[in-house]
Order: sequence, then C-alpha cells, then structure tokens
Amino acid sequence: MTSTGCNSQPSTVKATGKVILDSKPVSNAEVLFESLEKNGFSAMGITDSNGIFNLKLADGVLGIVPGNYHVSITTFKRGDPKEGIPDTPEIIPVEYNERSNVEVTVTSEDNNQFNFEIEKQKQNSKTNSKWRK
Repeated sequence: MTSTGCNSQPSTVKATGKVILDSKPVSNAEVLFESLEKNGFSAMGITDSNGIFNLKLADGVLGIVPGNYHVSITTFKRGDPKEGIPDTPEIIPVEYNERSNVEVTVTSEDNNQFNFEIEKQKQNSKTNSKWRK
C-alpha cells in the first residue's frame, strides 16, 4: 500500500496500448503494469474489442506514474459456479502472464504507447513475440 499524504495524488501520464494475438486484437484482456519501484504505484487496463487499453491507477485515476514496470497480460477470469458462470479461459501464453519477464519504462512524457504483438507457440517452434513501445 502506498500513501502520498492527505488528498494528494501522484503525478500521472497517459499510457495506452494494444494487445494483438496471432494478428487479431484481444478483447477483455487485463493488462497489468506492476511497479518495480519501492512504494510504487501499479496500473491496469482492460482491452476493448479492438485490443486497445488505457491504464488507470487502482483508485480509477486515468494514467500511470512514470517509472519501471513488470507487465503481465491475461484473459483468465474466475467464474461463479453457484451462478452457473464458467471460468473465462486463458488464451495468452504463460510467457506473458504467469511467467512474464517483460519490463517496460513509462516516461514522464504524456504519450506512452505500449503495443504487445503475441503469437501462440506453434508445434515444434519457439514462441515468437514482439514487444514494442
């Protein structure tokens, strides 16, 4: 938990991006930027039908605090068996969520754009990904 004092908000910048899997946009993916800074702020965005996300802090403030981040992307969502709602399956390879080692830097400029182009692992081949800022 990070505190910046009474009623003070951290200085944020706009950060957006797009998630593409096998050349198609991914909708409803959770994109999490976890701060690598001590007492840092993390941010999250959910992709729309075009795969586009806008990062927000936990309190809903649009934007992200400049710094270094670990990135993970997931489509898995726990369902509710009591309500008959099944789990939403994970379609993003584990190299981008459970075993992600992707790190990015958010600058103090207000135009941070992070595009993630992912290809699922093909049989007998390596996972191919392009992480671009």
